[in-house]
Amino acid sequence: MTATWIEGTDAPRGTTRRSFIKAGAAGMAAFGMYGLVAWAPRAEGRQFAVELFITEGETMMVDGRSVYVRTFAPAKGAVSLPGPLMLVAERDELHITVTNTLAQPHGFAVEGVVDSGPIAPGETKTLAFAAPPAGTYLYQDPVDVPFNRLLGLHGALVTMPADGSNRPSAGGPEFVRQWIWVTENIDSAWCERARRGATTTLEEIVPDYFLINGRSGVDSVHDGSTTVHGRIGEPALIRMVNAGVATHAMHFHGNHLDVLCHNAKPAPHAMRKDTIMMPGGWTKDALLPFTAPPDIWPPVEQWGEELTLSYPMHCHAEMSQTAGGGLYPNGLLAHWEIER
Repeated sequence: MTATWIEGTDAPRGTTRRSFIKAGAAGMAAFGMYGLVAWAPRAEGRQFAVELFITEGETMMVDGRSVYVRTFAPAKGAVSLPGPLMLVAERDELHITVTNTLAQPHGFAVEGVVDSGPIAPGETKTLAFAAPPAGTYLYQDPVDVPFNRLLGLHGALVTMPADGSNRPSAGGPEFVRQWIWVTENIDSAWCERARRGATTTLEEIVPDYFLINGRSGVDSVHDGSTTVHGRIGEPALIRMVNAGVATHAMHFHGNHLDVLCHNAKPAPHAMRKDTIMMPGGWTKDALLPFTAPPDIWPPVEQWGEELTLSYPMHCHAEMSQTAGGGLYPNGLLAHWEIER
């Protein structure tokens, strides 16, 4: 087995939050951290062996609190929020071995693609399946949906087109770079009750942390791997996966985005939006065009070599703004940067 990291142009902070997957000797794929991901195009299909463990533990929030979570982790005893990223191509074949280390039944599923069913405590199941069509998918625990997903048993599976192009799907627009954002809403009180075996209803869940790729507030703003960056004329694809149940309104300043795919299916018509609604359990792919923002100053032709403009992305849903006392202390936000 060989551990493989996705390498980006910027080194992310907090390398302890990186995830990795063991890839089999049948071939190497880009498996690893979220945020900016690099993809080496290839025309041939390959086989990959992936090992996941269903685990529990604690993860630290932006304010220093440790919160109980259940996750898909790359090793026994580890936690990974979200679960490891899987980045493959059409025609690839995956063999995912899932071991349940917990005391309750859990499982692994990608809706419409594969479903392990319940995996008993201490049991291991291997799932063999072909990579789904090009697109962005949520994987999660199919047992007691969505509650185990809310506790952290989720992650993203991304399939690239078989033609090796940098497109969200065959015939879609090309992009220069791509980012993957997995959003999540954490109710720390519910997580603690779940640790003790309690159950709940959706009406009782009151999130107090809103995360992108496991981080919120100032942590996500300063996460170099999550920050979208590029030059004018270098469009970027942002793959958004909402693993929570709260609907987010992802609002971008500076550029409108073209929403290209919903739940791994190309949209009939690209919709240009500055605010993208993300219901719980959904995925959407959106193209950030990296055009010169209107009414900017100074004009583009006067930009110097060192000038970089930074614009926020923040959730317009009130609860993610006011969690923790307002001004996004525990909220969902990031930013993007544009150069000439």
